Amino acid sequence: MKNTLVLVFMSFLAFTGTSIASENHLGKRADFTLIKEKERTNYMIQSGKSLLKIVDLKETQDSSEYLVHWDYNVLVKWAGRRTGTIRLMMPSNIFNESFWSNLQDEPIQTSNLRMTYLGNKSSVILNNETYKNCNVIKIDDVKNSNIHAIKEILKLKALELGLIDQNYLREEKVENIEIEAVTHKDAPVMGVLQWTIQGEVKGYSIKMGFDLIEG
Repeated sequence: MKNTLVLVFMSFLAFTGTSIASENHLGKRADFTLIKEKERTNYMIQSGKSLLKIVDLKETQDSSEYLVHWDYNVLVKWAGRRTGTIRLMMPSNIFNESFWSNLQDEPIQTSNLRMTYLGNKSSVILNNETYKNCNVIKIDDVKNSNIHAIKEILKLKALELGLIDQNYLREEKVENIEIEAVTHKDAPVMGVLQWTIQGEVKGYSIKMGFDLIEG
């Protein structure tokens, strides 16, 4: 009986410790600014900013996931200011050391997206600071997340580039929407240093990139 009580107590402590650790991440945020580099942002996006914020911890059937809001506010040539929020359900074990080795072995699926390990960057210089040994990931197959708002922006850029016709703007499709993120353990929130979101319109890749603002 005594041994049983000890096991129950230890399990309770472990669960409580995990819950407290998880709660410590709630509310964390990181601000990003649009990067006007040809390789990452098509010229039609004139300026912009975005925000990553951990807003909730949700229990799923098998585990738990962080609800992360990606708010963006961009100025699009000829189309004015566009804003929106993309909901990303991220694995709750993303802060564990074992997460990255597991991701390198195989993609990780959450309730509304898929994460895939792409490789490693030896270093990234950002805000006069050098981050070494950065992991690069891809996020795609995003579901039920207001991703259609991003598609509209990408279609507007395709229109400006002359890839599509104004009369068929609504019917055109944006394919292969994905987010590429460069991450580092010392970066805030989910460790993201850089975001680049892109999609294809008629086979042409259209991009929009953001870098972490020094906090």
